[in-house]
Amino acid sequence: MPHARPHSRIFTVMLTVLGILLAHIPLSAQDRSIYSALDTQGRAIASSMTLQGQLTGSDLLSSEGLRVQVWSLSTTSGTGLRVDLRSSDFDAFLYATGPGLPMRLSDDDSGGNLDAQICFRPDMVGDYRIVAASLDGSLGAFTLSVEELSDSELDECTTPLFEDMSFDGIELNQSALTSLAELPTEGRTVSLGEELDGRLNLDGPQHPRDGRTIQPWSLELYGGSTVFVDVVSDDFDPLAYAVGPSIEGELFNDDGIGAEGCNTRLEIGPDVSGTVTLLIGSYQEEMGGRFLLRVSEDPPPLESGGCGDFAQETFGGPSDETTDLNGLPASSAGRIRIGTERFGVLEASSEILLSGVPAETWSVAVDQGDRLVIELISDDFDAVLHMDGPGILTPLMDDDGMGMTHARIETTAVLSGQLRIVVTGFDASAAGRYRLRVIRQGR
Repeated sequence: MPHARPHSRIFTVMLTVLGILLAHIPLSAQDRSIYSALDTQGRAIASSMTLQGQLTGSDLLSSEGLRVQVWSLSTTSGTGLRVDLRSSDFDAFLYATGPGLPMRLSDDDSGGNLDAQICFRPDMVGDYRIVAASLDGSLGAFTLSVEELSDSELDECTTPLFEDMSFDGIELNQSALTSLAELPTEGRTVSLGEELDGRLNLDGPQHPRDGRTIQPWSLELYGGSTVFVDVVSDDFDPLAYAVGPSIEGELFNDDGIGAEGCNTRLEIGPDVSGTVTLLIGSYQEEMGGRFLLRVSEDPPPLESGGCGDFAQETFGGPSDETTDLNGLPASSAGRIRIGTERFGVLEASSEILLSGVPAETWSVAVDQGDRLVIELISDDFDAVLHMDGPGILTPLMDDDGMGMTHARIETTAVLSGQLRIVVTGFDASAAGRYRLRVIRQGR
């Protein structure tokens, strides 16, 4: 990779500092803050325009390793837009941020081949930013275009968001969310800065999504800062939800990243204020018991906890399909970086295993000792994960380790190199959209 010019290194430092300062801001706010703070250097694009650009060594290098160039987008509200980034020199990656967008929009390969495409409808007039990037920091020429779409065209070209893929196929409507927020807490109240002991009994209300027993707690927040809710238990594997008038949808988390056991850390963003209802549950439907509830702005490292003998089980065991996997390419769907998520579609044109099940492969670069969690979520099929690569003598495999029909593998890289992630399904009927993410534990 060419050496960055001096002022490029200054911008790289700027990105790194901004990333550290905004590390605890929710993703949507974080991206808008970072890219809104950067100078477009006069680069601007509007609807029905196609422009030629060049990523050079003087462009910014993000902390994720992307070479990025920020463009301002002038548009009117209410009109659907399609943004395309095409290049024969690098693997294109697009971001879009701006007022009214529910979260950061991003895409890698939806434009076909290694080109990127994002579709959205600006609901507000304001300063939108389009970030043209190369996935691995490469340089080269590109074409950036913005086209207006009709409503039907926009429906066919909606950039997938995590919100579009519910956790288990059952989306909660507003009535259900309101009912959860209004569950009686019966004196269970926790405040910012408190640590309280609780006990989860199995005779409480049930969550409408999965039928798990939940225990409601009341928390008053005043906004302006990110708040962390920790649920720590040696008796069961805790889950944590948060609902309330100032929360869009429902916040949820299972395990706290970096924890050796199965304790939970739920992050609530600075835009949330007023009364929040916390819902404490158990991953194992028939297990409850004692727990510690902690709410803080600057939490300590999350305790490993015991959580019973099941906490010692690592998701992802040996696969019995080694021969079947040998014929698959290293990365038919593309590359994924640690700390990111990608969307894909499993279909008849995908690679086919000997068992007749369609499959797609992704590659991820790892360093020796990296502790990883790989999660595969789909509402369209029963997801199955495989993983192999340097140092893995027998491929790892998981079916439902994330709960419901979602798959999860936890592993530590034995050697540096490229690991192969195989996305597939339970049987030959597997087809549809999926979400794949790779998380680094301990950070």
